[in-house]
Amino acid sequence: MAINWKEETMQQGAKTVSMRHLYLYTHLLLDEAGRQGRKVRLEWANIETAAIGPDPKNPAGLLMKLPHMASVGTEGDATLLRALVSHEVLCHGHHTDFSVMPDKGIGGVLENVLEDPRGELLALARYPGSKKVIREGIEVLVDRGVFAGPKADEQLHPAEILTSWLVTELRSELLGQSCLEAFSRDYRKLAIQTFGSRLTAAVKSEALKATAAPTTADVQVHSRKILELLKMAKENPPPQQQPQSGQSGQPDKADAGQGAGNSSDPSQGGNPGDKPGKADGAPQPGKKGRAGKGDQPGDQPGDPAKGGFEPNQGDLAKAIEQVLKASKEDAGTYGKGLEDHLVEGSEAMATGGGMSHTHEMGVASRPQRDSEENRTAMRAGARAITAALGLKIEELLESRALVHRRRSTEGRIRPGRVWRLVQGDTEIFQKRSLQEELDTCVMVLDDESGSMNEPFGDMRREDAASRVCVGAGEVLNNAEVPFALVGYNTSLHQYKGFDDSWAETLKDFGPHSASSTNTHLAVVWALRELINRKERRKILKVVTDGDPGDQTVLAAAIEEAKAFGVEVRFVLISSREEYKYRSMGVPYGVANDAPELANAVFASLEAAFA
Repeated sequence: MAINWKEETMQQGAKTVSMRHLYLYTHLLLDEAGRQGRKVRLEWANIETAAIGPDPKNPAGLLMKLPHMASVGTEGDATLLRALVSHEVLCHGHHTDFSVMPDKGIGGVLENVLEDPRGELLALARYPGSKKVIREGIEVLVDRGVFAGPKADEQLHPAEILTSWLVTELRSELLGQSCLEAFSRDYRKLAIQTFGSRLTAAVKSEALKATAAPTTADVQVHSRKILELLKMAKENPPPQQQPQSGQSGQPDKADAGQGAGNSSDPSQGGNPGDKPGKADGAPQPGKKGRAGKGDQPGDQPGDPAKGGFEPNQGDLAKAIEQVLKASKEDAGTYGKGLEDHLVEGSEAMATGGGMSHTHEMGVASRPQRDSEENRTAMRAGARAITAALGLKIEELLESRALVHRRRSTEGRIRPGRVWRLVQGDTEIFQKRSLQEELDTCVMVLDDESGSMNEPFGDMRREDAASRVCVGAGEVLNNAEVPFALVGYNTSLHQYKGFDDSWAETLKDFGPHSASSTNTHLAVVWALRELINRKERRKILKVVTDGDPGDQTVLAAAIEEAKAFGVEVRFVLISSREEYKYRSMGVPYGVANDAPELANAVFASLEAAFA
């Protein structure tokens, strides 16, 4: 009977599965981050937000903790996750000094508000792409309403006004996150109305120094100076402007564009919206004429956003007192770290939206046979059904015409030839020093669930599957292709890792059926292992008679893996579950007896190597 080897693309599946596999995507991102800098280890924890710090198991590495989240999420969730990893690893992981303990209360909030843009600016030097990644995450936060401007007639705590203005203005000006620009103008207006032009400008000047600080300790120094500026303003308020007739404390039209609010020196009350280094009166983009007389929203005569405005002394003292006594909660939404916002904005994190949550599939201890007789028996059984097919594959591998190869040097020195040859000559090696290897690795997942004990022609399903896996292993081993062999049911049995001896593996490997099938979790675990491999092609072969499990999670994981060069192929024992795999649009073959099973496995190998 001919094998029906399916090479279907995502048809129905493409229409129904548009979710990203966030759990696997996180490992892919951290693997990439580890290759670019410090190695990052991941832990899922019952926490509300992300955290990163030194790894106690690896002093040279980092430990990133993430809250549990749904296995799959939308493209927006993936964007937030990408921004979260970039911010935590490249900003804090590479540039934050975790030995500096933040101050309590509003002091610690200000430190975090200033440390975030500082770290992102430092990351740009080595990782310029991080700017775009984090900006896209901010845009999702704006779209989802996590970041927003002040509401009309809303009474905000002075500490919340201060942090909201600093975050939106520093990010929009220094990091190019233009989606926050309108919010920045509105919060700047509130800041000047609350603290006055001179104090607002002085705080902005100190904040800019913090974002350019060389260390986290220096950020703390500038944060404390901001609090000192507030204390000094409370004790020594600036001289009050005399209100003009009918304006009750507001500067008139002539004063609005002059005086303290028009100076390029922030310490003299320059407009906090002016870019650093801009000369007094220089035309600004989008403005007409002198600074302060532009056409931005809210820039009307007598508007505090124009500069040159100082509040009533009693109101100023009260506002500053509230800031100095403020708690983290008083600082409002923008007083949190960016990692808090990125987690809060993700629909897949924390609650998980009712879908499967991220967790590792456990690796159980493998059955111990450790028998030379077992190895002999397994090889004999494999030869009985795979000999002809094995020869076909070996001939295919020998041609290697269309396969990418890599070159390597190896071998022991030939002492008798060293003195006669020029240093560096490859003939000093006993073995060929330059050899061609298939730049491919393979992992085989073998179903070991209880249903594999059912009859399959003249043998059991588990016997047929184990013999075919051994046959495939023999061919891969002879071709020097790195491969791994793992059994699974509700847990995993790792018989052979990529670097383990095949001969030793055969002492222990054999039929072992029990419990139920968790195919989707086993595939996710295998894909996570494969993403760390350096080979050009990475192939996962799954031999199973069972249900695929959570089809949405499985299909999303397979789609996620494609972008990283991992090819997944299923070999189904019987057609009982075929309709489920067909609906996902994944490549699969179906076998109804042992010879067909062998044919399906080797046909998938042939398709993979050709």
